[in-house]
Amino acid sequence: MRRVVFYEVMISIDDHPSPLLAFDRAIAGQMRSGAPATRILSASETLFTALLASPGVDLDAYESRSANPYARYLLSDPAHPHQLVLAFWRPGADSPIHNHQGLAGMVGALRGSVVEEKIELRPEGSHFRAVRSEHRPMEPGRPSLILPEGIEQVHRMYNPGRELGVTMHLYLGRLERIQRFLPAGDGLYRAEDRTLWFDS
Repeated sequence: MRRVVFYEVMISIDDHPSPLLAFDRAIAGQMRSGAPATRILSASETLFTALLASPGVDLDAYESRSANPYARYLLSDPAHPHQLVLAFWRPGADSPIHNHQGLAGMVGALRGSVVEEKIELRPEGSHFRAVRSEHRPMEPGRPSLILPEGIEQVHRMYNPGRELGVTMHLYLGRLERIQRFLPAGDGLYRAEDRTLWFDS
């Protein structure tokens, strides 16, 4: 039985008819309470890990909705102040290097062999230079944190395998735009704003 005390409230996603709904409502309540993002992440990591193990979502039904190399679906209530996103990575799919507009969050693997590359960028004139990177194959049950600053804020993700990869992303805020960083030559990157979308 997976139970956790989440801000002095005992929560069990096993007992709830919808683990996803229970998690969504718990995060929304803490977001609206004004609790710091880092505290919410710390308190919710156990719940998020349990949700990854048993999301209560028909992944095959979502997969059939789009043949695109990469697709993303909003799982959380659109009225809530955070976002819980399901992402599908077909073999060879990747994302450019991008930030999260200073938001905190977590990402975890549900299926496949998606790799995350954490990247630290430093300004150099009007461009950016990658000064450090860490490749982290995503393992089920081990969420990766997204923090407001440093190497935990910027990453890229890709699926090097031959099977579909599926990940779940929690953003403590509404991530509607990102900056992606595209190669500009001589090891530099230029920033470009990108509006995000959800597949239907």
